[in-house]
Amino acid sequence: MDLEYRNGLFFVSLKIAYKGKEKIIENIVVDTGASETIISPDAVEDIKIIAELDDNINSYYGVGGSIHNFFTKKIDEISIDTVLLRQVKVDFGVIDPKGKINGLLGLDLLQKAHSVIDLKNMIMSVN
Repeated sequence: MDLEYRNGLFFVSLKIAYKGKEKIIENIVVDTGASETIISPDAVEDIKIIAELDDNINSYYGVGGSIHNFFTKKIDEISIDTVLLRQVKVDFGVIDPKGKINGLLGLDLLQKAHSVIDLKNMIMSVN
């Protein structure tokens, strides 16, 4: 999978499936410094991934020490290139208020997909 390099960040796309609906989400930053993947709720609201009363709501500290809330859902499927991950927990919260970044692909899913990032050739392979 090709990595798109923009503004000092690597971007990829993910496909997400939830309750019979699926969507390709663009502008996901590959972030090896993020322990968990997080996706903007605005990017998935149209496939009915929304915060519900029985969801866990948590907080995290962003850059500069600002606090942000997120909710966690078990997603039916996430595709990273050719790898299909089933029944994975994903966090949903605001990453970029301007909407240019729709998520961070963190170490949790990078490890599950057995990702190898080749910076010289600007590609990421998954197994």
